[in-house]
Amino acid sequence: MDTTLAEVLRHFGPGYLRTHALSTVQAKAWRAIVACRTPALGGERLCCEGCGAQTWRWHSCRNRHCPQCQSRQRDAWRAARLAELLDVPSCHLVFTLPHELNALAAVHARWVYDTLMQCTAATLNEFAANPRWEPQSLASPAEGLDCHASAGRRS
Repeated sequence: MDTTLAEVLRHFGPGYLRTHALSTVQAKAWRAIVACRTPALGGERLCCEGCGAQTWRWHSCRNRHCPQCQSRQRDAWRAARLAELLDVPSCHLVFTLPHELNALAAVHARWVYDTLMQCTAATLNEFAANPRWEPQSLASPAEGLDCHASAGRRS
């Protein structure tokens, strides 16, 4: 049987929590995942009509972060997003935050990520408006996305 996230949290969680603090949202998700499909959330006793054998079916936490509860919803969401993709060439861009901003992002997540998205949009608009970054003027389409590598080679 595969190890579940709940088992990992139960086994390693106490040691982790001694040295790390969780936000309210993280703590709520943690508690829900650990309690999911256990007697802590209650359940139903099922009885086989044929042989009379009894078993328990424990209630799930239904937390959106729980991998046991949300796999069908996650798969449906992913399929819906894949269906939205256009059949055109594209590339995947990743914009990351400097490690030094992690503490700020933990406290003011909405502001930090809204700001990141605004800066990302401004950067992409600047690339789109500058003929220097047009794919046909570059050796490869990916080269146009690496402004540091190509900046020294092109004038």
